[in-house]
Amino acid sequence: MLVVLPSLYRLSGVATWLDYVVPGIEARGWGVTVGLTRGRFHDASKYLAEHPFEHAVTFESRTGTREGRVRALCEAIGANPFDLVVVVEVPDALEAMARLRRRFTKAPRLVMAIHNIVPGFFEDMRRFRHVLDGVVGTSRLACALAREVGSIEASRVWYAPYGVKLPGEERREFPLRRQRVLYAGRLERAQKRVQDLPAILDEADRRGIPVELAIAGNGSEENGLRARLSDRIARGQVRFLGALPGDRMITEAYGPADVLLVTSQWETGPIVLWEGAASGLAIVTSAYTGCRAEGSLRDGENCLMYPVGDVGSAAACLERTADPELRCRLAREGRALVAVRYSRDVSVNLWDEALTAVVGRDKVQRGGFTPWNEPVGRLDRLLGPGLGETVRELLRRRYPHQWAGEEWPYYYGSQPTHEAKFWEFAEGLERLALE
Repeated sequence: MLVVLPSLYRLSGVATWLDYVVPGIEARGWGVTVGLTRGRFHDASKYLAEHPFEHAVTFESRTGTREGRVRALCEAIGANPFDLVVVVEVPDALEAMARLRRRFTKAPRLVMAIHNIVPGFFEDMRRFRHVLDGVVGTSRLACALAREVGSIEASRVWYAPYGVKLPGEERREFPLRRQRVLYAGRLERAQKRVQDLPAILDEADRRGIPVELAIAGNGSEENGLRARLSDRIARGQVRFLGALPGDRMITEAYGPADVLLVTSQWETGPIVLWEGAASGLAIVTSAYTGCRAEGSLRDGENCLMYPVGDVGSAAACLERTADPELRCRLAREGRALVAVRYSRDVSVNLWDEALTAVVGRDKVQRGGFTPWNEPVGRLDRLLGPGLGETVRELLRRRYPHQWAGEEWPYYYGSQPTHEAKFWEFAEGLERLALE
């Protein structure tokens, strides 16, 4: 019996993954419970109403402190007969499992799932490697970083990419008056580079390429993007679709589109790329960090690729996909790629293999771990973190969080001041993968 612990802070693609992987591995004989973080900014009840699971539990800190979160997880995990805990961006569960391992010889095994490439995740991985029985990455690059940065031995790292549905019929291609281009994903700058979209449209205009753009998603850059595209919105050239649930993404976003445009700096999939390819869209994508290590996208064969941030090259790719013959060939090859490597059956099978391997091996148990015991307030400084937390519970004092990532953080590790070196190292791993 296993429990999957995803954070409600940054679900997006993780929610899609949960929706198919939970029933998928249940069908292979696993008993699965979904454990959800709960709090002011984490509405577990609303999520479960939209994504009903047969077995679910919730976790909430009585005080809102880090110690309170860890205690809540220790109590819930310790009170259930779990054999395996799969953690997705809930670092407090890593601390809780470390404590349970020290107290009980029969504590569950622990797996960390990597759905995101953030330096802090790999700092957490390295710190808790003494209790991590396995790491499962959704991309080849994530797996390589787990080994090289997270210091996880290669025999305990598994690869299980996102899986997507394959629609029943291929699309028909024909000449278009305007290409219908889709951007799908979070509207933010650092990773997704949505600031490139207006510049790509400007360059398309300069080249005389007729393009319509639909934008599916939301995020911190939405208002700024709307302002920059206001004239095009008024003319009907650009439409904002908002964040759409799974079925509506297929009918309202992928269905009407001809080309999926990916502008990212880095990715662990992305799942929208595989969904777009499965839906018969031609793919135009940046050569984001992660795509070379993955080894599935081939420029000119199943996609058109341009250097990250090169809006002129991106527009040139859109000029090429105006050719219905090329667009049809790219779409056909992209769909074939998904069928072989990124279907839901493939993904679930790889997860089943990874979890079976973890359960079949001895638990990791290494020394050298220092429990977290930093004070968070006057009570902790006066009485120590343990006793201070107990008094805080008795007095019913609760820390007033200001945002979701403060209430339930999705990593402990800091974003290092030398973050650029992390990405330089990641790109170096990609080069090695090609040699």
